Amino acid sequence: MTRARVHRVVAALGAVLVAAACGRPRQSPGLTFGSGISTGNGVLSGTVVAYGTTTPVVGATVRLGSAVAVSNSSGQFTLTGVPSSGQAIASVVLPGYIPRGELVTLAAMQTGVVLDIIPVNSPFDLMFYRAFARDSLGSSTLLATQHWTMAPQFYIQDLTTDTSTVVPGDVIQSIEDNVTQAVQELTGGRFQVGGFTVGDGAMAVQTGWVIITFSTAAPGGNTGTATLATNMGSMLLQYDPTVASNSFNNPNNCASVTLAAADALVFHVMGFWHTGSAADELSGGGCSGAGRSAIAVYHAALMYSRPPGNIDQDTDTVGATSVPATRIECAWPSGCRR
Repeated sequence: MTRARVHRVVAALGAVLVAAACGRPRQSPGLTFGSGISTGNGVLSGTVVAYGTTTPVVGATVRLGSAVAVSNSSGQFTLTGVPSSGQAIASVVLPGYIPRGELVTLAAMQTGVVLDIIPVNSPFDLMFYRAFARDSLGSSTLLATQHWTMAPQFYIQDLTTDTSTVVPGDVIQSIEDNVTQAVQELTGGRFQVGGFTVGDGAMAVQTGWVIITFSTAAPGGNTGTATLATNMGSMLLQYDPTVASNSFNNPNNCASVTLAAADALVFHVMGFWHTGSAADELSGGGCSGAGRSAIAVYHAALMYSRPPGNIDQDTDTVGATSVPATRIECAWPSGCRR
């Protein structure tokens, strides 16, 4: 059974980021790559480049099992005597770069493989990435990355679940506009919203969909909650026009408190964790859905360039990724995760 993690956004959205500053991010164990890869008559060849560019990287050691090669002046490498089928982790190591373990598909003659490695200098920030993508500020152990592998579709139920109050079209449109920009920004442009469907009936959470519902009562005393599992999610947002907007429940002057909650929660639905800064998590003044900090945008694109399940430092995993157990996030400085 797929398990989900749960996030809360309370009225004090502006305080959510204070909580994340408590404690020091944990270090990961030393980087290791899969061992025990058998030999074979397959060939794996390609190029080592710097992440985000086509710039070849010279002198990188590429290894798969007992096969070893060093990238030449054009960044090219060739491994021989590797298995001719299946998948395995090819490692790339070079001083000045984050060690890379990339999941590759093997064949009798697998050519054109591009292995990209990340320079250790700016704009990459390992400690930020551990918080942003692996929840170092909230989890006792670093979590494997978890993100969408398809364009998410959104179903919006336009009647509140508790009173059947109609949610105005302008509120729904503002959420659609925000989410459209957020999905593109938070996936590094790899995905756009697959579509919006609005209806007055309930829809079960299912693969490929985010279900957005509303309640006039504050869910659990919060302005919104969200869940995320693999390629599915949900948001429950408070819609109560009598709730006054203020600097705590709407720090970026969204068109409504409901939109402010959606702006905060879509960040989590797309797979990201608290970093300690509102600029990383919220889309900025007016809540367009885009405009997060440059460091957040860079590392979001990085996470989405790797398959789900990537672990520290930059190692892919073979097989299915386990989903974290149910989680609750509260925005109080004292913290209440469990």
